[in-house]
Amino acid sequence: MKLCTLVVGALALAAPRLAAAESHKLLVLQSEGRADAATRSKIDAAIFRLALAVEPQAAAGELNFTDAATAVGCRPEAPACKDEVLGMLGVDEIVITTVTPKPGGLEIAVRRVGKGGVARDAVAVIPSGPLPERLDGIAPLFGGAA
Repeated sequence: MKLCTLVVGALALAAPRLAAAESHKLLVLQSEGRADAATRSKIDAAIFRLALAVEPQAAAGELNFTDAATAVGCRPEAPACKDEVLGMLGVDEIVITTVTPKPGGLEIAVRRVGKGGVARDAVAVIPSGPLPERLDGIAPLFGGAA
């Protein structure tokens, strides 16, 4: 019940920003993975900046894909679940990010998913140390140069 309340509250906060989008509605969900929350938050901000460069009306989500799938009542790994989440959120496309610690750095896997299951993927590995301000390996997913 607490998760459901949290998800409904998060969706209520995101709704005004989503309604403001005139054409293509892109929602950048919070990242998931084994990396710590502070690292994921910095990566989320960098990915959101990439999304804004191509979609000025992009919005930052208040939950991750797994939480959104749980709210809808579907399994995140099921192909149809992505369309159900898109419908619940009222957007045309979502960005799903997973951040995984690897020996010597972090692996950042990003997937842009549109209606009908159309997906584009990008993966970048960044070395240990301070996180870069830009994620050049992910930029092509948003129309930028690598």
